[in-house]
Amino acid sequence: MDPTVLGARLLSAKESQEIDLGILQGFLGTWESKPGSGTGWNVIAVPGNSPFTPPADGFVLEVIPYYETWSFSPAVIAGNRGMEDDQTIVGLIYEQKVFSDCDTEFCNARGFSKGTEIHAETGMLLNITNFDSGFNVARLGNIPHGNSILLMGNSSESNGKFDFPEAKISPTLVDGGGVFGYGEEQYTMHPRFPDFPQANPNQQLANDVKDQKFGQVITLNLSSENATGGILNTPFITKNTDATKMSCIFWLEEVLNANGSSSWQLQYSQTINLVFPPSTAPNGRKFNWPHVDINTLQKVADV
Repeated sequence: MDPTVLGARLLSAKESQEIDLGILQGFLGTWESKPGSGTGWNVIAVPGNSPFTPPADGFVLEVIPYYETWSFSPAVIAGNRGMEDDQTIVGLIYEQKVFSDCDTEFCNARGFSKGTEIHAETGMLLNITNFDSGFNVARLGNIPHGNSILLMGNSSESNGKFDFPEAKISPTLVDGGGVFGYGEEQYTMHPRFPDFPQANPNQQLANDVKDQKFGQVITLNLSSENATGGILNTPFITKNTDATKMSCIFWLEEVLNANGSSSWQLQYSQTINLVFPPSTAPNGRKFNWPHVDINTLQKVADV
């Protein structure tokens, strides 16, 4: 097989073993979190009236536990022709399916009853080589709601030590400013899931692995604000809410088991910035509303 072929094509399982996927090799396979695991969480604020803190606050903080499946398979190879050099890109096709794990009255009333599919996405993780952009990985994604994403970023490797940054969920004014007196108490106290650290969802990731020991850890840190990254939305989406930026971190972790063996798990945290129309906010001002998703997944199948 000639890896310098131009165009793009999917590879067979055999061919994917012959191509160098670089830092992405360990992602191959199917990863799951199970119903009832308590590891997947979606935190998002949307315009509306809160049923928890009368009088009406103007927005509702939705906290939804979920379970999901990510499949990375098989590899893809693409060639780009340049003025001076040609480029070969290899990567993974992925599919993500997310289901509500929530059976509260609130979730049922808002259409997120347990087992409901709440997100679907297809895309690619790309290993970028022989082009000095400062970034060596990319995530391309397509969401049926009407969004397409390009996140550029970097990979890193460590041995046993890594940190979870804070996932900030408090809204901020687009034109600057901090506290806005607009129902923020929903962020720090939530009666439905008191054990979930919703003020910093990434703390849940740390809680899930606090008793584990790690060997190799591969981190992918990506953002739509890097290089030529960005988000495109259909007109209906931008009329109702504008997804303006997205950041994502994957941690591929080698777990060292007590019996001397090792296994792999996948954790991620992603934040999507939403800006709702001024008509949905006090005094017609625009707010950035962070939408945070986190989860810890186990590999259930190889390619």
